[in-house]
Amino acid sequence: MANCSLAIGMESGLVPFDGITFDFGACAIYDGKKTNCGTTSGFVIPTRLVWLIHQGNDLSQAGKLAGITNNPKIV
Repeated sequence: MANCSLAIGMESGLVPFDGITFDFGACAIYDGKKTNCGTTSGFVIPTRLVWLIHQGNDLSQAGKLAGITNNPKIV
């Protein structure tokens, strides 16, 4: 990151823990001198959504397929 004035990295994904699956996000911001990191609070993903996600759907698609939502604003 030579000559970098700002770099941002973000990641989100499913994290299995003790038989439960959480959605969790993390980010890192580098200002050219130091790196700061942060995380989101994780939230539990219902098992039926996890199965749909493992079939190739994203979380929004899985929610719609499972009948949890039909809100068109959730993309």
